[in-house]
Amino acid sequence: MRMLKNKLLASALVLTLGLSSGTAEAVDASIGRGYAKIDYRSLTQTFFSFYNGGNPSNDMLDEYAELAYCELYKDNFVNDFEWAAIRDSIKKDMKTYSSNMHKFYEIEGELKIGRYDFSSKRFPLHEDSALLGIGKLSLYNPNNYFIFCGRSGDLKSLPSSYTLSLYNPLELEEIQIDDKVAREIVEHIYQDTYGQRYFFARFRVNLLDYLGNRGAKIANNEVVIKGEVDSIDLFLDPEMTKKFHTIKVDN
Repeated sequence: MRMLKNKLLASALVLTLGLSSGTAEAVDASIGRGYAKIDYRSLTQTFFSFYNGGNPSNDMLDEYAELAYCELYKDNFVNDFEWAAIRDSIKKDMKTYSSNMHKFYEIEGELKIGRYDFSSKRFPLHEDSALLGIGKLSLYNPNNYFIFCGRSGDLKSLPSSYTLSLYNPLELEEIQIDDKVAREIVEHIYQDTYGQRYFFARFRVNLLDYLGNRGAKIANNEVVIKGEVDSIDLFLDPEMTKKFHTIKVDN
C-alpha cells in the first residue's frame, strides 16, 4: 500500500514539471507557455527531453529526484523495491511530458554603450560588450558547487553547467535607434559611478537539440545544447521594467 502511495505521489509531482519554474510571456502559439527564466531544474528537464530519446539514465534520474523531491528521496531511496517503482513512475512521466518541457528561455545581460552617433542613428557598443561572431552563450554555470537535500559539492551524474551553441553566430556592434526615440530615452540611460552607460538586455533563446553522444556519460559535467537567439529586448533599467526596443534576430 505504501509503495502504491509513493508511486502515485511521484507521478503527481512529475505532472507539475511543466509549471515548476520561471515566468512565461506568450509570444505566439508555437511557443506555448512562452520564454522561461533560467533555472537549473527546468534546464535539466529540457536536457532530459533531448537525451537518449527522452530516456535519461537511472543515475541521472536518482540525482534529479534527490534535488527536486528531497523528502521523497530521503524516505524511499534506501528501499530498493519502493525506489524502483518511484523511479519508473518518474521516468514514464518524464517521457510522456517531454514534448511539453520548456524549450524557450531568457538570458539576461548588460551592454556598455557609447554616445549616440547622430549621422548613423546608433548607439555603438563598447568593445567589452560588442558581440562579434559569438557562437556560444552560457545558460547556467554555478562553478560546479551545489547544495541540496543535506549534501554539498559536485554533482555525480547530472550536468553541472549548460551552454548554448548557436547555429548562427551572434553579431551585434551597435544599437540602431531612431533619433526621436534616442532623444526620449537619453536622460534615462543608466550610468554607473564611473560614468559608463548601459543598456540591459534580455536574450530570448530557443533550445533545439543536444550535441553530445545521446547515451554516453556527460563529458566534464558540461552539456552543450544547440539552439538559436530569437530576439533581444533592450531596457533602460537593471530591473528590466522599462523596455524601449526589440532586436529581431534572423536565423
